[in-house]
Amino acid sequence: MENVAVYWNDVHKYRGEADRRLTKMLSEGTLIKETDRYIILKNPETITLTDSVHNHPQEKASFYYIPRSFITKIEKLEK
Repeated sequence: MENVAVYWNDVHKYRGEADRRLTKMLSEGTLIKETDRYIILKNPETITLTDSVHNHPQEKASFYYIPRSFITKIEKLEK
């Protein structure tokens, strides 16, 4: 398992309708699974890069499932 930084676009969805704006996100964590359709990060630290930089979400997640179609870049991190 390796530590990675994942740049991705989050989609807003409210009341059944998708908001056309995308929020640029950066998540760093341990890559525990990678397929051609998605990745799974363990213990991710995520910040929002659009508008103002802030932590997201307010409660710490144990895992993130990120679809490949949302991902713009993956970088391996030094240990």
